[in-house]
Amino acid sequence: MIRLAAALALLTAPALAQTVTDCAQEVDLRLIAEPWDSATRAFPEGDIRVVLLDTRDPAPVPFRLLILSPPYNDDGTRQCKVISGAEDWGYANMDLAAHDAAFDPDTGLLFSLPVTIWRAADETTGPATLSFSLNAGSGEIATNLDLPGE
Repeated sequence: MIRLAAALALLTAPALAQTVTDCAQEVDLRLIAEPWDSATRAFPEGDIRVVLLDTRDPAPVPFRLLILSPPYNDDGTRQCKVISGAEDWGYANMDLAAHDAAFDPDTGLLFSLPVTIWRAADETTGPATLSFSLNAGSGEIATNLDLPGE
């Protein structure tokens, strides 16, 4: 418990940068949040899929987004990326049902959703909006976390 508290202390306000990492070799399907039909969204004809993951650990911040998208690899599979909070921690909650998505020809897919972040300083949670853009041509994913009042 002490190690978890110490690790959560790393999530201070200056470290709120989001991370985008490659998926592990095999993604455990048990991590897809239930119910599955509420935990996934597909965009233009299914080429891009956004999946809500519930890793169950660390307990206060278990939620992440998995993104399957072009460009396609040599073996014909899409790239697989995971969006996490700072230091590869997740979010306390993510509301995929309340997402907003649009397509911009210059930028690609623009996606945002309400999230709940963990504030280690006072061990509370608070609202935020996670946004990302995905350029399907290059595979580049840019993220942003908007905190109310900042």
